Amino acid sequence: MTRLTITLSTLFALLFCFHPLAVAGHGNLKIAKVNSKLILPKLYANLGADWWQWALQAPAANTPLDDDGTNCRVGQQGLVWFLAGTIGSGDPANPTERNCDVPYGKAIFFPVLTSGYFAFINDPPDQRTAEYVRSATNSCDSNTVQNLSVVIDGVPVKSPTKYYTSSAQSPIFQIQLPMDNFLGVTANDVPELMLSPSAHQGFYIYISPLPPGPHTIEWTGTWDCNGSATTENMKYNLNVLTGVPGEVQ
Repeated sequence: MTRLTITLSTLFALLFCFHPLAVAGHGNLKIAKVNSKLILPKLYANLGADWWQWALQAPAANTPLDDDGTNCRVGQQGLVWFLAGTIGSGDPANPTERNCDVPYGKAIFFPVLTSGYFAFINDPPDQRTAEYVRSATNSCDSNTVQNLSVVIDGVPVKSPTKYYTSSAQSPIFQIQLPMDNFLGVTANDVPELMLSPSAHQGFYIYISPLPPGPHTIEWTGTWDCNGSATTENMKYNLNVLTGVPGEVQ
């Protein structure tokens, strides 16, 4: 029985193996390679799972998935700042635009396109295995991706399709939905509001902390999910706040 398959057509510590990205006025920003160890011991795959938990565990009343950026601070913690997409409802012709203040010194992580499969705790045992949920996550075919693009401060990221994390790399995780959740489900729909086990796949970008001041991050892409096109088209206007004197940069 099919459960939840959701798509998003949607720093200090030990940063290894970066691709430099020259941005006018800011020197070389850095994007971590997809197989990098980022914040020990996490990889892109781990942060992708963290991102899904962050996105779906926020109450619907202040979800960052469906606003103008007002809720971009909700649930943020640690050294990485997450950016949200629109769960596949993007308009290919017009980007969804959001404004967000980002604390100084935060790395930035976001999915360009991502999908996840989330089993229910009362599913049959054979549908609650790591093998099953990882396989079900692949309803969005990574080989069908079109027009994948990431632009940071006007500079395109080269070959963004290489920043891919497969469902085989995904950790198995769980999500505890709040009563007021973005999916609009109740405990009658999802027992105990628990999504477990879960897995994800997608194209993600991890950027080392940006210098204080204004920045723009834009991304777009389309892929085939269950036979229909799913699109993300995002633009974030970020304001990185000035750091406290003496902080590590």
